[in-house]
Amino acid sequence: MDQIRRQVLTLVRNGAYAAAVRAAFEVARRNPKAPECFELLAYAEAMAGYSKAAVKTIGRAIELAPERPAYWYQRGQFHLAANSPREAIDDMARVVEIEQKTAVDEFSARAEMCRDAALSRLDEQSRTAPCRMRARPAPVAHRAGAK
Repeated sequence: MDQIRRQVLTLVRNGAYAAAVRAAFEVARRNPKAPECFELLAYAEAMAGYSKAAVKTIGRAIELAPERPAYWYQRGQFHLAANSPREAIDDMARVVEIEQKTAVDEFSARAEMCRDAALSRLDEQSRTAPCRMRARPAPVAHRAGAK
């Protein structure tokens, strides 16, 4: 796995995103029970600009290892990149929750920063969203005898 990881990271670093995604996909396909393979694929997808695909892929890693805060943190980052701040906030809250239960504090500070960024984005979206209220149409007067 280390050799494949280095290969994918090198491809990403060199801008060969499609090749990185293909290589990581093949590893994940051959190892469907290994969450780290899906993490690698999600990273390659995110670097290639496929944020929504990365969200879905890292979701598979979370299904396989829900106790790992790193996967929740990454998904929150991918949600933020995909302009889904509400989902990012939920994932960052899960990171903090897991780390509080395990007395590990590896991602909590970064999760709080990401959550703050997501909250700012939500605030910005709410201020710039067009007003969805429209004037109601005037009632139609019915004439006697009209069908």
